[in-house]
Amino acid sequence: TNNGTLTINPTAAAAVTSLFIKEPMSIGGTGTIVLNGVLNRSEILTDPGVTLTIPPTQLVRGYGRIVAGEPFPEQAII
Repeated sequence: TNNGTLTINPTAAAAVTSLFIKEPMSIGGTGTIVLNGVLNRSEILTDPGVTLTIPPTQLVRGYGRIVAGEPFPEQAII
C-alpha cells in the first residue's frame, strides 16, 4: 500500500534505479509514484508474465520508463 510518495531514483543519480516486481501485485492506496530519472535512469520493471496493477487511486508521474511483462490494465493514471 502506498499512501504517500514513492520516489524512484530520489537523488536523480546517474545510475539506473529500478522498482522491480517479481510477482503479480497491485499497488493500493492513494499515493504517488515519482519517476525521478534523467533519460531512462528511473524505471518500473516486471518479470515476464508478471502483472502489475496500478489502480486509478495511484498517480505515476515524472520522467523514466515502465517495462512490463504484461500489458497494464486500463485502470492506471500515468
